[in-house]
Amino acid sequence: MLPLHYSEEEKKDYVRRFWQRKEPGPVFYIGSKAQDLVSWGSKAFSFEVILCAELQRIASRKHILDFDVPAVRTDFGTSIFPSAFGCPLCFSEGRHPWSEPIIFDDPSKVFQIKKPSVRDGLLGVVLDFTRFAVKETRGSVPIKMTDLQGPIDVAYLLWESNSFFLALFDAPRAVHHLLEMVTELIIEFVHAQRKEAQGTEFIPCHLQHYLPWGEGICVSEDLLSLLSPELYREFALPYIDILSREFGGVLIHSCGNFSHNLEVLLEVENLKGINFGATETPFEEVTKKLGNRVILSPHVGLNKDIVFDSVLSYLMHLKEGGKGVTGLYILVDTTNSLLGHDMVWGENELEEIYRIFAHWGEQDGK
Repeated sequence: MLPLHYSEEEKKDYVRRFWQRKEPGPVFYIGSKAQDLVSWGSKAFSFEVILCAELQRIASRKHILDFDVPAVRTDFGTSIFPSAFGCPLCFSEGRHPWSEPIIFDDPSKVFQIKKPSVRDGLLGVVLDFTRFAVKETRGSVPIKMTDLQGPIDVAYLLWESNSFFLALFDAPRAVHHLLEMVTELIIEFVHAQRKEAQGTEFIPCHLQHYLPWGEGICVSEDLLSLLSPELYREFALPYIDILSREFGGVLIHSCGNFSHNLEVLLEVENLKGINFGATETPFEEVTKKLGNRVILSPHVGLNKDIVFDSVLSYLMHLKEGGKGVTGLYILVDTTNSLLGHDMVWGENELEEIYRIFAHWGEQDGK
């Protein structure tokens, strides 16, 4: 179906019922031209410039007929939590800040780290920008949660990578100690950011999805593709479960191919859905293991392991492989992709995308 005549509130209601598995879908989001990140690549963040760019992005999407709920993003990169722990930051134009580790080959250093406050490092910047955006828009535009890396991802960013993986075997107590601190900070920060929204709708998802408050929280778990099932069970699953219990479920995003961990994901408490690159984690594998058990949300990905020659071929691949799968939240988005489409859609392209979704449940030729 297409949201041709849906008001924003009607779209919200439909997508909420979709997350509750009361509507079959597919729900879909169609991306638009990627935003310039120059303003984020400076040590002196300009809230005015960032908000202006966000409002321009929202205005530029008004002609697109999808299930998007316009909202201001509050992303300042994956280093916001590492920066709170004292990780040095590096800045360059055109990208978000990134961080350097503070833990190396001595796991005992973990026990000297104190849990930060929700205002330390870039976390305070996110909170200040949230308040600024609400004030400037008079609360008329929903606010999206910042880019939330899961506990295992944050711990990895704090630690030199080789030493981190060795510590999983040689110093598990230190790793768990750090994961406990990170998990507590994540919970405190999400509640703090929602409080800064001051009653404006707060969407607990930094990705393109509309995820209503109370239906879970979106968490990036990029180490899902690197850890064995045994290591993921030991070092990631307990802390994801804590977040799930706190926020009413989790939508997990992961880059890379995590086919080997698909069955482990079914052990996540109240797993609402997974977001994955269909050019890395094969769509057929995901539907086989998780289809109709959780919401499946594919995007194009890097387009280098499994290659699509166009966005339309990607959608037809999903349509063919997703027969009988009701819970699909499809991202028609080439952000971070090697596909080469800048998401400046021609009218004919959009019409073809709409046609595919309008006839999603039908066999080809009908």
